[in-house]
Amino acid sequence: MGKSAKYSKDRILNSAVRVIRKKGVANTSLADIAKELGMSKGTLYYYYATKSDLIFDLTERHIKRITEEIISWVDKIKDDAPPEEIIKIVFSLLLRGNTRGPVHLYLLHDAISGNEPLRRRFVQEYSKWRNILKDALSKILLEKEDMEIRSAMLMAMIDGLLLEKLLGVSPLYIKEISSFITK
Repeated sequence: MGKSAKYSKDRILNSAVRVIRKKGVANTSLADIAKELGMSKGTLYYYYATKSDLIFDLTERHIKRITEEIISWVDKIKDDAPPEEIIKIVFSLLLRGNTRGPVHLYLLHDAISGNEPLRRRFVQEYSKWRNILKDALSKILLEKEDMEIRSAMLMAMIDGLLLEKLLGVSPLYIKEISSFITK
């Protein structure tokens, strides 16, 4: 196995996610990630000189995946599907998976706790996500008003439902929330 296949940035980021899920962003060091990978710290430093550099790449990958899911959802909107069913599908898509949720919250915590470049990146991406949701809602809720407010509410609900899912709060009322948004 060549060096590039054995130690790729993608493999490093996957290992970082595993360590962060166990220890949190603040308690994770590059040494922890190197140990998880079975590589020397020096080799890891070749790829990432600082933890901030690694966190930024992890954030980029995370945000790209979420954005791709939202865009994919927008592209698959069917004219014959009821609006509440479409919203329910969005919630299901964005709430599935057990890895992305905790990492998303850890990264948000880090952004809120003083990582200014990360905070700016999230602000930029949240604005982009709201616009994507606004365009999608405009397609399925043709006669409704306040699409900007509805998209902001939907974005906040997604984060809130993610938090509730991770805490084990049940039920999540996804069907009822989807119906409410489309009224």
